[in-house]
Amino acid sequence: MRLQAKGIDVAYDGRRVIEGLDLTIPDGKVTAIIGPNGCGKSTLLKTLARLIRPTKGQVFLDGQDIHAAHTRDVARKLGLLPQSPLAPEGITVADLIARGRAPWRSILGRWSPADTAARDAALSATGLEALADRPIAALSGGQRQRAWIAMTLAQDTPILLLDEPTTYLDLPHQVDLLRLLGRLNRDSGRTVVSVLHDLGLAARFSDHVIVMSAGKVLAEGPPSEVITTQTLATAFGLEAVVIPDPIANTPLVVPV
Repeated sequence: MRLQAKGIDVAYDGRRVIEGLDLTIPDGKVTAIIGPNGCGKSTLLKTLARLIRPTKGQVFLDGQDIHAAHTRDVARKLGLLPQSPLAPEGITVADLIARGRAPWRSILGRWSPADTAARDAALSATGLEALADRPIAALSGGQRQRAWIAMTLAQDTPILLLDEPTTYLDLPHQVDLLRLLGRLNRDSGRTVVSVLHDLGLAARFSDHVIVMSAGKVLAEGPPSEVITTQTLATAFGLEAVVIPDPIANTPLVVPV
């Protein structure tokens, strides 16, 4: 497995957020991380992305401690879309996407035909060709989020980590974005891991679900096995009925 956490503890200001966590991200699958606010979802994603160093345990990327690997090597294998990323004022869609090529640029920073091909492929995959010269600030929320996804795609990594990518998007744009991630997974075999809040969308658009509670993994597996009345009660304190989605036949959560 390419990305693993073994026995990790993570703390902020002396407060332990994650404790003794073991996790293997399934290769070539779409994984959703769900759980109540404050349970450690985003902290886990940042730790997997090497933004946070665990106080105990290790994160492994291709069998190597991720903190012992060269930054450029990690950036060529793992792409991260954080929450609410900020773009420089006046930057266009094409220029933002081009920044995803940084790990592959030469020391002199020369732009290559491979960089052009990766940028154009990312524009095409996200349907942004017609908006390439438009400033990021002029885009709608859904278009802007697609631009950030495109930048991550241009980085051309086999693993994508996305922290709450549907936040601030209306439901149609959420569905469009998750369909895009699923298509990218199917077309290229990329491993996609997203922190999500909507349980129904997580169930419908994921192959694998990780449920966190109080800094630990409470359950993981296929949505049909993980999103259950018992798991929802334990993780969220939510009394709910789980029924088949009438369209996708995936778990649909109906609060009582």
